Amino acid sequence: MNEYYDNYLQLDEILKQIKSSIEKKSPYSLVRFGHGEMHVVAHKIFPKHRNSIYFGYYYKYAGITDLSDDISLKLLNALKKATLVGSEGHISYNKELFDKVIAYYNLHLPSVCSAWIAQEMIKSKKFFDLLKPLKVIIIGRRAREGAEKFKALGIDVVTTMGHEGFSEISNTIDKISNIDDFDIALVSAGVPATIMCPDIAEKTGKIAIDFGHALDILIDGDNFDHEKKVATFYNKINSEKITNLKKRNSEITIFMPSFNPGKFLRTALKSIFWQTYQNWRLILVDDCSTDNSLETVKDLLKDPRITLIKNPNNMGQSKAQNAALELITTPYCVQLDSDDWLFPDTLEKLLNTFSTQPEDVAVVSGNFIIVNTNSEDLKRAYDEKKEFSIRKRKGRFFKDKYDFLASNTTLCPRCYRTNALKKVGGWPTDVPYEGRHMEDRLILLRLAEYYNFYWIDETLYVHRRHNSNSTNNLEAYNYIIEWEDRYVLKRWGDKYEPLFKIDEGGWKYIESIIPK
Repeated sequence: MNEYYDNYLQLDEILKQIKSSIEKKSPYSLVRFGHGEMHVVAHKIFPKHRNSIYFGYYYKYAGITDLSDDISLKLLNALKKATLVGSEGHISYNKELFDKVIAYYNLHLPSVCSAWIAQEMIKSKKFFDLLKPLKVIIIGRRAREGAEKFKALGIDVVTTMGHEGFSEISNTIDKISNIDDFDIALVSAGVPATIMCPDIAEKTGKIAIDFGHALDILIDGDNFDHEKKVATFYNKINSEKITNLKKRNSEITIFMPSFNPGKFLRTALKSIFWQTYQNWRLILVDDCSTDNSLETVKDLLKDPRITLIKNPNNMGQSKAQNAALELITTPYCVQLDSDDWLFPDTLEKLLNTFSTQPEDVAVVSGNFIIVNTNSEDLKRAYDEKKEFSIRKRKGRFFKDKYDFLASNTTLCPRCYRTNALKKVGGWPTDVPYEGRHMEDRLILLRLAEYYNFYWIDETLYVHRRHNSNSTNNLEAYNYIIEWEDRYVLKRWGDKYEPLFKIDEGGWKYIESIIPK
């Protein structure tokens, strides 16, 4: 697909094309082929691709009110008819799906440019200079707000039109077709804009540009926050639906201990909102954070499915999780640390698996990815598993508790049977450091004494390692590893002796267990 990646038109060339079309009075349309558009045409043919899963969170915000074959066909035809297509295919996290869609549909796109070209336009004086002698129509949810911004810049906005979803496409095109006195239409209507722009250009002989988020940015300026805007919109349009979910019995609770996670907390919460299974509950335990992390997610915390506990003092990981456990009433619960995130189908797959397991299975886990970066880009992680393959950690089945002990591993995600957690007394705090470190291994070894674990061979969790998280506390880690392993072996009958080694990084691990 290098024919596309190597020939992206730049802004100056695009502005020249638009000016030429105006002078010649010839139609010109610029559309976007980004995440939403790819989802519409790919969700059925590549249903397991991460883009096909996580994008559901954006549906209504992106104007996706219909996923029928007819809409997919109209979108594909629009891509073929457009003068210029703004594509995200050159971006690594979209490249795989872009290439698949192009090959599957045997698409031959016209000229291509960046999908964010409209955002480049509003940063360019040349763009506004081009508009000043023209008559402009603005279409979209925020058309009236946008018109005021353009007028303040000396642009002649002759009319505005609201637009929502696919069902209004024909009506909007008919309305604009009856307006003669305009030169260019800027359409900020989500995915439907891609379908509308070529038809608007064709029927009117004018310029039609899929303006995307550029209108939001122009209106909001430095306050523009795409994710916050989506979350606010999502909560507003789904308030009744979410209230109804709250009244129904849920099967799973996410519990999230949190201490000074900063910007990472929003990423973790977004991954819950993007779940394919939506009837979840969340208990967020803020362990006396001193940063502004709660302030950054206050829009998300309005969701009635979320319970917030604010500890007056820092209690540590285990005590914070025990505080959450007291409030959990669902049969299953899963831990999500405030700097990690879930894949969109994680809850659904955990529930589907747990529902088929006998009562002696206390934990269901899967595979996970370790990210050694500060990246907040969920979409990149969702789409680009290959990039993280060298840091992928694959789980396995364990034949017994001794096999798990000697494996030197943890489980991620950790989805627990709630009554099993309560029967063993929750996370132990009468241990070194009061359970502030290695709490995952402490509870798993307690559970392994009485229960079995089950493993799903799918990647379901992303664990982030950074300088401030507890996984980097070498001294505490090494002490607890030896203390806990010796302690549980005595609890289990005192039949075996552990042998320990230190790896190249200074981390202690159990090499083997031998009979006494």
